Amino acid sequence: MQSRTRFLLLSLSLLAAIPFQASAQTEEGPFYSTQHLTSYWQNRNTNSATEISLNAWVVLTKPGFGPALRLMYFKCMDGLIRQHCNQVQGPFVHRWEVEDFLNSGPGAGSIVAYLDGNRFLNGFGPLFGTYYYYTCVGGPSQHLVGRMKYIMLQSADTIYGPIAGQSCLPAP
Repeated sequence: MQSRTRFLLLSLSLLAAIPFQASAQTEEGPFYSTQHLTSYWQNRNTNSATEISLNAWVVLTKPGFGPALRLMYFKCMDGLIRQHCNQVQGPFVHRWEVEDFLNSGPGAGSIVAYLDGNRFLNGFGPLFGTYYYYTCVGGPSQHLVGRMKYIMLQSADTIYGPIAGQSCLPAP
């Protein structure tokens, strides 16, 4: 029993010695902090102009050639930073992402959804839910006209019960 405890302690200490940021090796994420995200992209060798934003606020720009590489990241509900949070509350960059997410779940085809008061999913009825989304506005971009935007859930009523919305994400 004592050797098992020693082995467990040794394993935990070795695990603690592994760099925490080593697991984020893709541009999708997850990243653990704004610094982790920006250092990943600062060290990435790209020839194109690069703009990285977090919660629709620019955190890194790099000069370059050709069309700009623009990537938007979000701090998800679990505290990690990703391009796609994969949760019904959002955030989503485009309306079609919301549609794809809702249509991939149970009751697809029966869901009714609104974005900023305009109906965009016309299910058979609110059997599996009615979802209300709204647009959040972030900061300006060097490569877009106007400000960056994304979509969040305001509220939802489903057969499983209500789903609370989420407020717009704070600037980093």
